[in-house]
Amino acid sequence: MSNTFMLGRVTSLCALAAMLLTACSMSSPSNDSPPANSAETARSDTSPYADEFDEAMKSTDNSFIRSALSDYAITDAEYAEAVENEARCLQDHGFEVQKDPNGRNGIRSRSDISNDEQMKLTQECSEQSGLAEIEPLYWEVKANPHRVDWRAAERDCLVEFGVLEKGTTVEEMDRWLNSGEIEQVKDIAYVCSQDPLGYLGLKEKHHKK
Repeated sequence: MSNTFMLGRVTSLCALAAMLLTACSMSSPSNDSPPANSAETARSDTSPYADEFDEAMKSTDNSFIRSALSDYAITDAEYAEAVENEARCLQDHGFEVQKDPNGRNGIRSRSDISNDEQMKLTQECSEQSGLAEIEPLYWEVKANPHRVDWRAAERDCLVEFGVLEKGTTVEEMDRWLNSGEIEQVKDIAYVCSQDPLGYLGLKEKHHKK
């Protein structure tokens, strides 16, 4: 019987958290060199992820990707368009596409081609659709728009839920995370590792339980 595989790459929340742990702060722009145009203004004034946007735009000649990233923001509509682009490509390659609760694409594996061929085709669709470039930035910015210290935010979330005491350091949190105590509150630990700032809605849902 065929299996269903979700295609979320860094959109997987666990992968997203790992990615955000490595995020570093962007230095402030110099007042001596004013932006030359509106896109540059957006870059210097409002986007702590400007370097990542620049790198993504420089690495592609895909007009859709460059247009979506040119204002240093990715709208829900632009992300949805990339997801639909990928879905159409997958369907064109004979895959049955299913959506997960977050709207990401998943496919039912095919028995008529090898796993290697399936991986090749799905990667091709991800790249051609623009999703490979847009998705990581979309979720990173959505989860941490102001690019605050992710580990400190995780610690503060655990303090907020009463799991850790106020004044706990990040190092002390790490020791606790590696202890057996986490099993008793693993749902809260999961929420705080994936959505410590509350922008993805996981934190609010847990508060309502």
